[in-house]
Amino acid sequence: MKSPDIPDEIAEIGMYENLKEARDHGLVISSMELAHWIIQRDGRYVLVVEVEDEEEIRQAIAEYDAEQKMRRPADRERANMDIPGYALFCMLAVMWGFWVFQAKTAWAVEQGIAGSVEIQKGEWWRVITALTLHGDSFHFISNLCIGAFFFAFALARAGGGLGALLILTGGALGNLINAWAYRGEIHNSLGASTAVFAAMGILVGSGLVEHLADRTLRTARRLIIPIGGGMALFAFFSSGESNERIDVTAHLWGFVSGLVLGTFLFWLTENVSRRLQTPAAVCAFGLLGLAWFLAFPH
Repeated sequence: MKSPDIPDEIAEIGMYENLKEARDHGLVISSMELAHWIIQRDGRYVLVVEVEDEEEIRQAIAEYDAEQKMRRPADRERANMDIPGYALFCMLAVMWGFWVFQAKTAWAVEQGIAGSVEIQKGEWWRVITALTLHGDSFHFISNLCIGAFFFAFALARAGGGLGALLILTGGALGNLINAWAYRGEIHNSLGASTAVFAAMGILVGSGLVEHLADRTLRTARRLIIPIGGGMALFAFFSSGESNERIDVTAHLWGFVSGLVLGTFLFWLTENVSRRLQTPAAVCAFGLLGLAWFLAFPH
């Protein structure tokens, strides 16, 4: 029943114990570009709207509450997922191990580099092996340090096993698309930076989809955060140096691949349990091992 102090042209939507709950439903109404007011009364908060909008707003709020009820278990799982230190250590150790392997093996770069001609001839494993190779020590150290940062957050977002597989897949897809973009030309690419940008894309993509899926976050101002943040990071780490060896197109395709995989990741975290982590980790290391097995000169 509407309170007597509420005018007839105003409808009372609900009464809340705290301001946050009222504001949450208020954000739903704001996303619909409709007017609403929050009135404090007797230590509580009353959300009111115009009478002609009442039915539409009640339906929208009911849908929002249903979405939140379904999302809460997955949200808690993501919120409690800290950076898996063991997985991050393994990824950085693999990078270091391949750097030592490259230094001691004369054929590693020749057999493992992502050459556009070779990839287009069917040597698909190069899109993976190239991620483990570097041009010099500065190239390796910079990728190791920057990679540690973005890998850590991507792994925290996806989990140790699934995160490693998605990062490897994103980097490989970036190299594959880049090779086909240079069809008819001779273009060579190597370095973990494509995988680093894939990790960045995974973070931006999953964050963007999360914003779009949540009615309270589906506003232009809030969408700028993942989109603008991703673009700024991409621009910063793809430039900043006048180094002609920086393969900006490989970075771009790695980032785009990560965006797509980030969308897939959001679906996985809503629908798949943590039991996927171990098989995903085995798959990631298996793909890496298979790629180098095929690259080995026979």
